[in-house]
Amino acid sequence: MYGIVPFRSQGLASVLRNMDEIFKRVWHDIPLNEWNVDFGGDWLPPVDLTESKDSVTVKVELPGLEKKDVDLTVNEGLLTIKGEKKEEKKETDKYFHRIERSFGSFIRTFRLPAGVKEDKVKAEFKDGVLIVTLPKAEEEIKKVTHVEIH
Repeated sequence: MYGIVPFRSQGLASVLRNMDEIFKRVWHDIPLNEWNVDFGGDWLPPVDLTESKDSVTVKVELPGLEKKDVDLTVNEGLLTIKGEKKEEKKETDKYFHRIERSFGSFIRTFRLPAGVKEDKVKAEFKDGVLIVTLPKAEEEIKKVTHVEIH
C-alpha cells in the first residue's frame, strides 16, 4: 500500500543554491559559463565587465579590503581576481542582533570577451573599488565583419 507523501516547497532560492553546490562538487574544473569561469570562495564580490572599442574594463567592489589583500592575474584570455576579507575579531561580551557582512576568501575568473594586450593591463584600487583596464590587441580593434545581405 502506498501512502501520500506531503509536498514541501523548498523555494526557488534554495533549489538554485543546492544546484550550485552539486555543480561545484562535480564540475569544479570545467568552465560552465562563458563569462564567469570559477565559482570558488566564501563570498563573491560584485563585478561589472564592460567592453568598448579599445578596451575591456572590469570593476570589482571590494569594501574593507586594501590592494595588498588582492591578487590579479591575466593569462591566455582569463582574468583571475583572488583575495580575502578577514573577519573582525568577535567580542564575546556583545550580543549581535544581525550580521550581514561577508568575510572569507574569494576567487573570480572571467573569460575575456576579446583578445587583450596582457603586458599593458592597468589596475587601480580606490575607495574599495578595483578597476582593471585591459587594452584590446590591435587585431581585435581592427576586426570588423561585413555580412552580405541577400
